[in-house]
Amino acid sequence: MNFVEEVLSLPGFRKSLTSAAVLTLRQELGMVTGGPHVEPVDWNFALMCASALTAYEEEAANEAVLRVAQSCLLAGNMATAEQKTAAVLLLEREGNVRAKELAGAKGIADLTALDSAPLDLRLDAGARVSQLTVDSSDDSFVLNTFQKEFWDKAQEPGWLSISAPTSAGKSFIVRTWIKERHTRNPDIKIVYLAPTRALIEEVSTGLRAELGPSVTIQTLPWNLQSATSTMPSVFVFTQERLHIHLTSNSDFIPDFLFVDEAQNLGSNSRGILLSQVISECASRNPAAQVIFASPLSENPEILVESATGSVPGRHIIGESVTVTQNLIYVNQVPRKGKQYLLRTRYRGQEHDLGTVELPDVPSAGQKLPYLAHALGGDGGNLIYANGPAEAESFARQIYGLLGPATDSSSDELADLSEFIRETIHEKYLLASYVLRGVAFHYGDIPLSLKLRIEEQFKKGNIKYLACTSTLLEGVNLPCRNIFVRNPKKGVSNDMSTADFWNLAGRAGRWGTEFQGNIFCVDTDKPNVWKSVPTDRVRMPISVTAKSMLEAPSAVIEYIEDGGPKTGKRTKFSQETESTLSFITSEAIRGRSIRQIPGLDTSASDTGDLDTLVAHMLENISVDHEVVARHFGVSPLSMERLRKAIESADLASIQLVDPRADDAFESYRDALAVIDEHLGGPFGNGDYRLSVANLLIHWMRGRPLRTIIEGRAKYQRDRKMEVNYPTLIRTVLGQVEKIARFEAPKYLSCYSDIVGSEAARRGTDVPDLMDDIRLMLELGVTRRTEMSLIANGLSRGSAVQIGQLFQQHDLDEAAVLGLLLSHDFEVENLPAFVHKEVRSLVERLTVSMSQGSTPPAG
Repeated sequence: MNFVEEVLSLPGFRKSLTSAAVLTLRQELGMVTGGPHVEPVDWNFALMCASALTAYEEEAANEAVLRVAQSCLLAGNMATAEQKTAAVLLLEREGNVRAKELAGAKGIADLTALDSAPLDLRLDAGARVSQLTVDSSDDSFVLNTFQKEFWDKAQEPGWLSISAPTSAGKSFIVRTWIKERHTRNPDIKIVYLAPTRALIEEVSTGLRAELGPSVTIQTLPWNLQSATSTMPSVFVFTQERLHIHLTSNSDFIPDFLFVDEAQNLGSNSRGILLSQVISECASRNPAAQVIFASPLSENPEILVESATGSVPGRHIIGESVTVTQNLIYVNQVPRKGKQYLLRTRYRGQEHDLGTVELPDVPSAGQKLPYLAHALGGDGGNLIYANGPAEAESFARQIYGLLGPATDSSSDELADLSEFIRETIHEKYLLASYVLRGVAFHYGDIPLSLKLRIEEQFKKGNIKYLACTSTLLEGVNLPCRNIFVRNPKKGVSNDMSTADFWNLAGRAGRWGTEFQGNIFCVDTDKPNVWKSVPTDRVRMPISVTAKSMLEAPSAVIEYIEDGGPKTGKRTKFSQETESTLSFITSEAIRGRSIRQIPGLDTSASDTGDLDTLVAHMLENISVDHEVVARHFGVSPLSMERLRKAIESADLASIQLVDPRADDAFESYRDALAVIDEHLGGPFGNGDYRLSVANLLIHWMRGRPLRTIIEGRAKYQRDRKMEVNYPTLIRTVLGQVEKIARFEAPKYLSCYSDIVGSEAARRGTDVPDLMDDIRLMLELGVTRRTEMSLIANGLSRGSAVQIGQLFQQHDLDEAAVLGLLLSHDFEVENLPAFVHKEVRSLVERLTVSMSQGSTPPAG
């Protein structure tokens, strides 16, 4: 037993920690009544034990110190002013400056009293603060122990893998390090890999604030700037966008690569693409610094085992705890259907908190909304839903429980409601819910709306937010309470232990709250919880590309079988097709599987697979650069398509401009060919017609409400009942999953193969390969609107503003000039457009006042 274990096992200290946890929770959950008597905390003894643990960086020690400190500060008159001063000094010793400042801001500690604390305590805390202080090129910071270790190890070149709890302060220290790298070398090329498009906006906003207006940040893989514009030095991409950028810019050589949510290397085909772009970056610059970040991983070293360059890979397992988190089981009291017993699990044991009474006996689908309403207090509540429909249902129920609407909604929520009605549909129920401080949030909601919902939740205007597994993809949305019952990832997949604790890590807003609560409902029902969460554990990371190549039989069989036929993937997985796409691209670059940078396959016999891929490429006449450009589309399928069109009239099958009169027929026919030869997912009959119609309207910039109402009219004309909630979810889902993901992937490949065949024949057809991806990604056709979006306007605002100008091909610099010179106040535009334009113009004006060329998106 080491020293930390000895201190934590002291009976008096164990009792003090348990009492502190239970009493602090009862104080916060004032609506919970009853519960057994709990002995008061012996603060002098507890503070002494906690002080002895501050010298140790183990997670258990950090948690105990923080538990004692924050409970003492919240104890009111049950702790003396001197004891609270000692608690603040504990926070200082831990480097938890934000918690210390929070105590002062809440008025529960007199920070000026630190000057009169005993000299030995002040000297001790001062020495520790000095150890945790770092000096950057233009500032100094007091860090926690994890952040300090990161800062020290990041000074060295090479690959670094870090793993720490969600609230350990990774985002801050990474942004600060990126700024430091840029300050030291303004010519550096920095790539920040974010797992989702939603996170791109959050990250780029944070980096703009950190780096200042003189640094250009690029978030789209297409350069919409003029030839004379300042070249970007920071690129914030998803793996899909980075892949496009790399294949379009052979001279792009990154110096620094940060991979956020790196545990996603173990996900399906997107994880394989993540491996591919990391490998390509490493091959272009073996000496680049590469940093991986993952939450609560037990083996982060696996990501740096094959580090390129001369420096061996290193890793950090961070133990810093910055907020305490309470795991609370909530179960119905037998024979009392309205009453629920709350028990908190702490240090391996369960402790009664008391009971809460609901207004009625809830059904299974009502339990989370009823309990969130009863226990949610002043807000900051996330209610986890298994899918968009359930998220909407939970929000609807909480909206009803709050009672009749009032006129007390904030102006910001009124603006949000109008934005929803204007950009989605007047019958989208979210527009009504937000006026009562209730919202829902899922992946298919347009990014511009999700960002506004998140902003209002962080401000406290939205107090209840029903959300789905979107939050597992790195969205930085901390809260006070999380309510969970039978959690799934998606609609049907059981949530893994790792994903549960990743979700739970959002509970507790560092710098805003001292603790966060995770309410697990119906833990006494085995059919609801297959595995009841107990103590937080670290989970292993895997790398899907490595796993597929260590057991390559599926890929070998795929090649020998000739790949999927006529769009059916009943036999082979997308991971198999993606793995083949990855290693084929590497072979085209002249690298065998063993030579793939950053991917350790030394334990596998991959020679036969290398031989098969080489033979396959010998029989593929499609330009091999075209094959390498289109990740996830089978090279065998591409060759099938080439053969199918080798005698066709290419001018009649190439995609036309979406604004053309015959655009619908062009895209309808292309989708049919894609389904037949490339294995596309666009179905047949009416569904394919519906998809083609959606794509054309989306690229033409039609508002979502117009697309939705068009579908509603179609249903009414056929005497069908229109269910607007279902209809709106369906359209939003098709826009995100088909128009912005599947369609760009397949249509760009189709266009590229047609163009390649035209080049082989020596003929000329319009090449829409890049244009089609950009038009579908942004939902507009003209470069002017694209440049407006790239500068930070939403699609809805860009379309409205674009209609004011006849120039169709303005680059980002030209658009900025118009935004600064045109008087938009005299234009008849929706209120949300005026607000967006004002905000953007203010940012541009600040940039110019600081002597910088306004940076664009």
